[in-house]
Amino acid sequence: MKPSTRTEVAERVVARTVTAGTRVAGTRVAGTRVADHRPTLLAIRRWGLQRHSGAGALRGRVAALAGRRYGRVTPYLTILMLRNFATETWRFRSGERVSMPGCIIASPSRPDDPFTDQDYLHCWVRDAALCVVEAARAPLPGPPDLDRLPCVDLFDQYVRFAAATQRSAREAGLLGHACFRVDGTVRPWSVQADGPALRVMAVLDLFSRLSPSGQALARQVVAEDAGYLLGAYRQPTTDLWEENHGFHFFTRAVQQRCFKRLLFEGGAIGVEVDAPALAAAIADLERQLAEHWDGDHYRAAAGCLGRDVDISTIMGAVYGRRPAADPRLLSTAAVVWDSFRHLYPINEADAARGLGPSLGRYPEDVYDGNGGQRPTGGHPWPLCTAVFAEYYYRVARQLDRDGILVVNALTERFFEQIGCTPGRGRYVAGTPEFAEALGRLVDAGDRMLDAVLFHSDHLEMSEQHHRDCGYQMSVRNLTWSYAAFLRAVRARSSL
Repeated sequence: MKPSTRTEVAERVVARTVTAGTRVAGTRVAGTRVADHRPTLLAIRRWGLQRHSGAGALRGRVAALAGRRYGRVTPYLTILMLRNFATETWRFRSGERVSMPGCIIASPSRPDDPFTDQDYLHCWVRDAALCVVEAARAPLPGPPDLDRLPCVDLFDQYVRFAAATQRSAREAGLLGHACFRVDGTVRPWSVQADGPALRVMAVLDLFSRLSPSGQALARQVVAEDAGYLLGAYRQPTTDLWEENHGFHFFTRAVQQRCFKRLLFEGGAIGVEVDAPALAAAIADLERQLAEHWDGDHYRAAAGCLGRDVDISTIMGAVYGRRPAADPRLLSTAAVVWDSFRHLYPINEADAARGLGPSLGRYPEDVYDGNGGQRPTGGHPWPLCTAVFAEYYYRVARQLDRDGILVVNALTERFFEQIGCTPGRGRYVAGTPEFAEALGRLVDAGDRMLDAVLFHSDHLEMSEQHHRDCGYQMSVRNLTWSYAAFLRAVRARSSL
């Protein structure tokens, strides 16, 4: 059978509809009605599926393509994500507990769902922080003022819920606790020191959009998290996948980014900061991050038992805003990409369609969303794939800004993977080799985002899609999946 073209792939997506939730007596009930969202389908039909040739200026041309390919889809993905945000009238029930406004659940899935035995109807500090930022930055369909009036209270509610969870953790003696019930009380779980760092950065991003009372409470939230982090960053913690305890690249990268932002932004919002302590912590973390380098790539864990190759290193570079074109990061990305390219059979089929590859968490992963059953092996994660796509865009942006491309022993494999083979050397802006590299980086990211959309269930995104057939699986409507996709599109639009 002749492989589908990317245009035919788009037509298959066009044939789908968007599954919507309904609201019963003020309570969110997921997946009970199917609605035909024709504006979304028309937007997908207008995708420009032509490849980048690598010729011409990056700015303008790439931004225009971004608007045509993803700009009209993201408002609807934002709405799908917002279904997992609790408000005064949009509530979640977990047993006898009713959600507090401002709670952002990870997913509406519970153990009695047909495709998972996991209970994700809770709020993880990390996930909520990453998702609320995208709610603030993503466009919504409708009048220009639609994203301003109701969302002020939405963000105030997030800060109030954050303060409530801090109080619950403090009273339980569990500072840095990672997961809370929908009413803000502590759920028995682990301490994960990346969450407070990401929450500080989320509050800094939201601060100008908070009410005066929300800003006052936000200062308290930031100050408490900052105090905790300054004492915790030297201590081992549980990783973002909640499987290993130790020192992790991702955690250290986002903690360092948090400290940098506090140092330069904390005073501006009225938070008293300990500048010498923050500066010392930033320097300490830089040295600690260097300890993850093994001569070929950054290891996910250092100084402890843990995984070697793990996409969390690239996620740490993205969420921690490390210099994307750092040769060591490019080498790390090449190792991660290689570990997944032929691991999942679906990637072979997608390659024939001009899509992918789709990436998972780490090569040895066996988690499939059903912890009580014999695992079927690890699967691709949409959020991991979207974050890697964002990394490609960030590399392109840095190269475009710096005006120079360096291909050497560390970086050569990375560029070969995206079809860029100029040979080792230094290429400046204006040369054909430089232009080709920028175009191929953007195209590589686009292929990954296209794979995420292609394997979505009418644009709905679960935690994973199947390694063999690409069908959505594990917990449904993972909030972080939408946020990662929206963030990648934002990165692309900034080119």
